[in-house]
Amino acid sequence: MLKKYILFGMVGVLLMMAACGTSNGNDDTSGDDGSESGSVEETFTFDASFTQEADRGVFDLSLVNSGEEPVKLTFSSGQQYEIVVTDPESGEEVYRYSEGMFFTEALIEEELAPDEEMTWQEAWDYTSVGEAVEPGEYEATVSLVVMSLDGEEVPEDSFTDTVSVTVPEQTETSDETTDGEEASEDEDASPEETDDSDVEENNTSDETASLPEANREGHDQIRNLGVTGEQGNYQVTGETNLEADLNYSVEDGHFILVEETAVDVSGEGEWKEFNFDISMDEADLPDYGAWSLVFSWEDNGEKQYHSVLLENFNE
Repeated sequence: MLKKYILFGMVGVLLMMAACGTSNGNDDTSGDDGSESGSVEETFTFDASFTQEADRGVFDLSLVNSGEEPVKLTFSSGQQYEIVVTDPESGEEVYRYSEGMFFTEALIEEELAPDEEMTWQEAWDYTSVGEAVEPGEYEATVSLVVMSLDGEEVPEDSFTDTVSVTVPEQTETSDETTDGEEASEDEDASPEETDDSDVEENNTSDETASLPEANREGHDQIRNLGVTGEQGNYQVTGETNLEADLNYSVEDGHFILVEETAVDVSGEGEWKEFNFDISMDEADLPDYGAWSLVFSWEDNGEKQYHSVLLENFNE
């Protein structure tokens, strides 16, 4: 009987040792899987460069598929890259490519074959929102805003490079200022010319101010579109002649802030009215950039979009 107990005890010890060995093997396999998380860096080569010219600088971006299989890149909008120029000493941002820009509010897919290269080029006139940037040495962070690779989401900083930027002295700026001052003196000397100039300047200002409003008109399926409100609270009114369901979403050129939502329409006749409110969390309000209101609907099996300015936070 004692021998039987000893035999059972030895078998139990052997089973425990085998289980530990199996457990260690699983841990090693898990570690191997975890090491594959850096595949983005192994599969792609992303580089950026900056070329200084007298009146502008040129950013060149390059993405190469270094892997052995084709890869599908998906962008959440027409914006495929971002460029941010900062003062390396203070960390102050002096230029952002997307600031004040509006992009196509639709998914864009690009397939990159093995060893194939995609390139982009962006010229910068050394200004930010119409203001000249001070001459000096800066640092630019250049990145691709890829949403997913073969349907799998990727971290925002997966494709990022940093380049040095030199903004040269702008001699033409002082000449233009001098010419402007001389023109101003001439206008003071001639009252009649001053009045004409004032009218022309006012007309130009009115046209510039009306650009966002013009962006809310002129569509075959949506008309009399009005957007009121600010800082995250808006009221949208308009009319549509669509037979298909009309939806809306809110986007910032990078991300969808309000998912696609159905628009309720009412009335009889060809054109029907709609009226809805949009309320955003105060914590989501950006320091800069713009929000777009994107209408969407189906037409013969294809998705259609109409994008309008919701709010410009750069003003």
